[in-house]
Amino acid sequence: LDDPWLALLVDPSYREREGIKDVDHEIEMSVRSVNEVTEGLDDAFISVHLCHAHFDRRHSTRGSYELIIEALGHMNVDRFAIELATPDSGGLDALKNFPTDKILGLGAIDHTDQNVEIPEIVIQRVENALQYVPAERITLNPDCGFAPSSANPMDLDESYLKLTAMCQAAQILKDRFS
Repeated sequence: LDDPWLALLVDPSYREREGIKDVDHEIEMSVRSVNEVTEGLDDAFISVHLCHAHFDRRHSTRGSYELIIEALGHMNVDRFAIELATPDSGGLDALKNFPTDKILGLGAIDHTDQNVEIPEIVIQRVENALQYVPAERITLNPDCGFAPSSANPMDLDESYLKLTAMCQAAQILKDRFS
């Protein structure tokens, strides 16, 4: 599932711009919506993607997930794929309260940065996340979809190289932790 609304709420300037007065209500509405959509899907593995929304390699919002991290524990899903490689995500400190019964899909590739990560950078991002979430509950993913289009330019070779670096890092980490 994709829940861009919840992650947008972490940015105070976004809330002000959109006239959001009761952020707690908005967070509760998002949790309730996800839970209604997933009701009855007990045998399915469900992942929710959270990001700061992007267009033309720029984020619409920025900020730490601290405001919403507790709410994630109330969603009836298994995994959260969270944009965390970009500096706009506010860092990893919010993960100190990441739900202990959920899997973290760690955004380990910054799709807004044209520089291609090397496996060592991805490994460092994972090692930093390990301060908060154990290895057995971390999977790797890019921050967000690359979504190349005329409205959102993204070089396919760049995407391939970034994903290759992530896969190489995943193999190194798998060997290390197996």
